[in-house]
Amino acid sequence: TLEWGGDYGFAEGGIAISNYIDGNISEARSYTDQLAVPVSNGSKNFAVVYCNASMSFADGQARVIKSMDVIGTTYLLGVIKNGDGYAKAMIDKGDYVDVIVTGYNGNAVTGTMKITLAKDGGFATGWMTIDMTALGKVDVLKFAMESNDVSTWGMKAPKYFAFDNVVIKK
Repeated sequence: TLEWGGDYGFAEGGIAISNYIDGNISEARSYTDQLAVPVSNGSKNFAVVYCNASMSFADGQARVIKSMDVIGTTYLLGVIKNGDGYAKAMIDKGDYVDVIVTGYNGNAVTGTMKITLAKDGGFATGWMTIDMTALGKVDVLKFAMESNDVSTWGMKAPKYFAFDNVVIKK
């Protein structure tokens, strides 16, 4: 990415392909686990999103995305379950971590949806199949994350999640 000058690659945000599985979320993890997810969904690989990133179709054609599988990474889940000296453990009522997905068709916003990875001390530690049809026909999906644990720099927890098995409506 060139968003911040391009000197640090994926550390500045974007999407990477991974196949790392690491189920240890019983302790705070570090950036060395940024590309791992806690469980396999049977795929040989998956996409890991960091910070604000977008996905588009190579041919530029808009499509209805029927569904996609989503999970928090080992790094994110380990930190929000246990805290890490910067981010607090997300175990209290009112705590949340969400993925925000905005669909675009050209420059027009087709819709926005929220996918909850943690809420009120509960954590999604398995792959969730998310119905994406409410976004309508899209040529771009933009991803962001938000949480109630923020500083002047934004969300304190690591902004990583993974997606896989993007199903296009025929």
